[in-house]
Amino acid sequence: MTLRLMVRDLGLVGLTLQGLLTFVLLAKKSWRRFPFFSIYLWSSFAFNVAGYTLARSSITYFYTYWANEALGIALGLLIVYEIFRHLFTVHAALLRLATIIFRIAIVVLLIAGFIVYIMQPANEISSFKLAVKAMEQAARVIEVGLLMILFICSAAFGLHWKQAEFGIAVGLGFFATLELLTITLRPMVGHSGAELHGFLNYLVQCAIAGTPYTIYGYKGKQVRDNIHSFDVISAFEAFAKDPRPGEVYNLGGCRGNSCSMLEAMDAAEALTGKKIQRGYVEQNRKGDHICYISDMQKFRSHYPDWSITKPLAQIYKELVGGHE
Repeated sequence: MTLRLMVRDLGLVGLTLQGLLTFVLLAKKSWRRFPFFSIYLWSSFAFNVAGYTLARSSITYFYTYWANEALGIALGLLIVYEIFRHLFTVHAALLRLATIIFRIAIVVLLIAGFIVYIMQPANEISSFKLAVKAMEQAARVIEVGLLMILFICSAAFGLHWKQAEFGIAVGLGFFATLELLTITLRPMVGHSGAELHGFLNYLVQCAIAGTPYTIYGYKGKQVRDNIHSFDVISAFEAFAKDPRPGEVYNLGGCRGNSCSMLEAMDAAEALTGKKIQRGYVEQNRKGDHICYISDMQKFRSHYPDWSITKPLAQIYKELVGGHE
């Protein structure tokens, strides 16, 4: 079983469990007591079902997914407020404090999302996605912080851990913590292809998933050389075996592994059999060169046994195979 199929099957298992929980809430009429949690669960279930149904319609799927993310952010905060309201009804001062904190949190999230949106290039899709990501990170920090306060205060105020509110709080806290770790650590662990970095991998992701791909400037004719990670590591190994302290080298795919963005898109379409939906923004990325090809003559003269072993065609095939 491929990783892609495993992820799909795990998603279906999660969707089934979500459906069962939805049924339980309806059968026991618990939605009357926890309206925000119920709306969160039902909307998430509906959006996930729609996601599987609309997976082949890239634009519709894109906005369905990110609309679900945005709605989940808002409802996640409301669930925390709902928990506080239930548990601290008899503590009026704490309830008022929680209300004030939530109002401030909503204002902060809206400001963060708006700033990120207006600071991005004139591309509706990128701006919308990045704004939601910024709001999500801020929301998860607030949720985790408030839930920690809840657990700390529970002992002081004699709250019983067997109450349903704590079950919801534990589940939401676990989810919010994992989301926060994912958002925070993603830029620190290398990249597997992102919109503005690692363009070949991201391009293949878009081709397979049917996600729109945006070209920034130069009419898509900007050229980059590409090198396989295997050849990067073998270059490191060659240096480690015969180090030359203080030397500086270029490392890249050189002219033989270079291509324009348009050529890469054509290659991805040919290998996947799918047409990429292309968007275009006239303004190029700040500091972006129209052409960059590495000159490795110095490294090769110092390490003549090293060479590039993975041609561009093989890189394309491995990227497609890794995502299917």
